[in-house]
Amino acid sequence: MEDKDEVRWADSLNFEARWEKGKAMGGGGQAHAYRATSKSEPEIKAFLKVLKEQTNPERRRRMFREAAALATYSHPRIPRLLESNAQLYAVSSAQLYLVTDLVPGKDLSSRSGKPFSFDDALLIVDQLADVVEYCHERGGIHRDIKPDNVILRNGNADVVLVDFGLTFNVNEQDNWHTGDWQELGNRFLRLPELSSYSVHRHDLRSDVSFLAGILYFCLFGQPPAVLEDAVGRLPHQRDGIPLHNVSPNPATARLLARLFDVAFQPRLSDRFSSISEFRKMIQDINNSRIEVDADDPAVIAEQIKKGFSTEKTARQQRQRATYMKAIEWIYSIQADVSTLLGREYVPTHSGDYDPATDHPYRNMGLHHHFREHLMRYWMKITFRFVGSELVVTIAEVNSGVDEVEVLRTDSEAPNFDVGNRDLVKTRLLKGISRIQEI
Repeated sequence: MEDKDEVRWADSLNFEARWEKGKAMGGGGQAHAYRATSKSEPEIKAFLKVLKEQTNPERRRRMFREAAALATYSHPRIPRLLESNAQLYAVSSAQLYLVTDLVPGKDLSSRSGKPFSFDDALLIVDQLADVVEYCHERGGIHRDIKPDNVILRNGNADVVLVDFGLTFNVNEQDNWHTGDWQELGNRFLRLPELSSYSVHRHDLRSDVSFLAGILYFCLFGQPPAVLEDAVGRLPHQRDGIPLHNVSPNPATARLLARLFDVAFQPRLSDRFSSISEFRKMIQDINNSRIEVDADDPAVIAEQIKKGFSTEKTARQQRQRATYMKAIEWIYSIQADVSTLLGREYVPTHSGDYDPATDHPYRNMGLHHHFREHLMRYWMKITFRFVGSELVVTIAEVNSGVDEVEVLRTDSEAPNFDVGNRDLVKTRLLKGISRIQEI
């Protein structure tokens, strides 16, 4: 065959001039896939990908992007581009195709329901992480890492990452972005940043979460599917996912749980900040297979601390600070009411309830200055962190009365001037007036 750099971009309007189409190989949603043989050099066996929607301009540009990425990359775990005519994407008569090395073996999805050993699972993910790190260093994001796109070369724990059809390069300055209405990614693991109309669809951290999904699949033989289920559990927290059973020792199980804790966070800022941070965690897990001294508290503490998400910790600290400011805001309203009543009633409150959640609450109100529990009126004040906002609601304690919102503000930079102080005051005064009537 001619020098690959000379034939990589072909002027042929279709593949038939140079390639003999063989057995169908399934393909993905964007293209048909076949085995192929070079007509000029029959000993060359290859993988042929032919665009399905040949009249779709966005799909045509996407195939060119994929071919251009493959032409740029040179990595042993990425198929080598042999030829493509995708540079003719603007020529309507051109039937776009690309040809790559044929990788012998089945895809990782063939192992559904058949978990790998712990060592092989780590090896597979670290190999893929090496590919992802290579791409990220060059500004490339795969955005579709799933078992269907991972080939087990010759059936072994020796992997190749394929199908760069959704690839994106953060250094590109063009208008070829996928339509805002289109959802990217895959059903193997749905990521919120790849949903329709998301402004974060070009974030490198998406690939890292997909890698964690691959590790999960290798260990348990099933996909993680979604980051949070209907009751708020992350994939590794669900029934039938025994981390300790698949881990060689308790220290490894703790680190594995921590990796999933971070990688499966719905918020991008709470996940691993980079592929290198993820790979460091994989290395720590690999090293932890050697038993540690289970009786040394310092060693155990170090194992637990590895993998903490500094971003998540920082966010939780900021939330706590905002929560305390919101409590001070309620305190100030209580003090105003106490002053209005000549301090016959004074502020009172209970401790935190559900403090480890995003919706802590307190019972807060006023009681008579010397009769206390006999003449006390409390309201349930709930402080919910919803997305990027803090929402404060009030409700009668144990009354079944619907909650009423009294404040909605940015959780990072709260503005308490927008809160409805008068509504809180009115509720407190009406509650105390009922106590007086009794």
